Amino acid sequence: MTWPLVERRAFPRRNLRIKIQIELPKSFTENPVTQLRRYAFARNIGLGGMLIISSISIPPGIQVRVWIPFYKQGQTLELTGVVTRSVRTMLGHEVALQFVNMNSLAESLIAQYVGAEQDVV
Repeated sequence: MTWPLVERRAFPRRNLRIKIQIELPKSFTENPVTQLRRYAFARNIGLGGMLIISSISIPPGIQVRVWIPFYKQGQTLELTGVVTRSVRTMLGHEVALQFVNMNSLAESLIAQYVGAEQDVV
């Protein structure tokens, strides 16, 4: 018996397949003075957060910063997110981020992208 899938997200998401930068807290580095920046790949995005594929495991509760390029608008969003889920997959670690303290520019660009019929990234 299959159960119907129930959407639990407060905001709709849309597929987003681009390379992004992610900055992890100092606790992920051997040198406590420097932040650790890496590349990751976005899977989808919405006003509430995004799903990324990371080469390293990032446990739930960790706060990270991400840089998301919106090429057609000539903007790169810098956002803070909290990891809500991290699962190892064949592609890497699937990491769900919930955005915190999003500014109006970020809200506008993400809402435009999620609601657009064609790619605007």
